[in-house]
Amino acid sequence: MRYFPVFADLDGADVLVAGGGEQAAQKVRLLARTGARIAVVAEALCDELAAQGERGAIDLLRRAFRANDVRGRRLVYVATGDRALDAAVSRAAQARGVPVNVVDAPELSTFITPAIVDRSPLTVAIGTEGAAPVLAREIRARIEALLPANLGALAARAQALRERVAAAVTDPRARRRLWERLLQAPFRGAVLAGTQDEVDRILADELGGGQRQHAGRVALIGEVLAEERADMLLLFDEKHDAAGRRSRLRDGHETIPPVGGSAAAGPDFHITSPPGIGAEFQREGGTSENSLGGYLPEGL
Repeated sequence: MRYFPVFADLDGADVLVAGGGEQAAQKVRLLARTGARIAVVAEALCDELAAQGERGAIDLLRRAFRANDVRGRRLVYVATGDRALDAAVSRAAQARGVPVNVVDAPELSTFITPAIVDRSPLTVAIGTEGAAPVLAREIRARIEALLPANLGALAARAQALRERVAAAVTDPRARRRLWERLLQAPFRGAVLAGTQDEVDRILADELGGGQRQHAGRVALIGEVLAEERADMLLLFDEKHDAAGRRSRLRDGHETIPPVGGSAAAGPDFHITSPPGIGAEFQREGGTSENSLGGYLPEGL
C-alpha cells in the first residue's frame, strides 16, 4: 500500500485551487461540501467560478500564481491545464510542506483524492492509487446503490446520543451490545423512516434495560420434512461472541424425532437440540462437535 488513507479535517481550513477551468471547478464543488475556506488563483475563470466569487462563496485571486500563494494552506489542488505551471505550483507547495494534488499527474502530487460515497457524516472512500480511476468509480456506484441516501441520519443520531448512552450504560460491554442493537432494526428503521415517536420509544426501552443481561436469542434451523420430524432449536447466549461462525446445515435432512433431550455446550454459547441431532460449532480455540447437526447460522 503506497498511499495511506486518511480523512483530513478541513473545517475552517484554507485550501487553494490553482486554475480557473472546468477541472478546477470540479475540485471547488468537492471542497464546497466541507467547511474549508476556498481560494482560487487564475488569470482566467470559467463562468461557474466567477459566479461563486461574486456570491462570496470562494475567494478569487484574478492573477498569475505566485509561490507565496501556498503559504498557510492546508491543501493545494492544481488544475491549470499548463504542465509547466502545474509543476511550478507543485514545487512551491512541496517546498513549504503543503500537501498538493495535481490533476492527472500523480508524479507531481503528494496525495490523491479517492472516489467518495457521501452519506455525511458517514463517508466511504475508494482508491486505486491512481492506477484505475474508472474501477474506483464503478465500485463507488455499487456502494452508492447499497447504502440508503439518508443513512447518514443514522450515524448523526448515534453521534448525538453518544454522551447520553455513555451516562446511562456505564459498563463498556453492555454499552457495546446496546449500540449493536440500536444500529440495527427496529431503531435503525425508525430513524431512516423519520418516525420520531417510534425512535424515542425504542431508545427509552433500550436505555431502561441497557444494563440488564439479555438471556439470548432463539432461532429455528431447518424445516419439518415429514410428520413427526423435529426442527433443530439453537439457544445462543449473547454475552459472548463466537468466532468463525458459518451458515449451513450438514446432514440437515437427517433430522429424527426427539425422544428425550441432548445438549452440547461451550464456554461462549449453549446449544440444545433434540437427541440424534448433534451440534457442530466453532469457537475460539477450536471446533467442538458431536454426531450430526450443523453450524451456527449467521447473525447469532
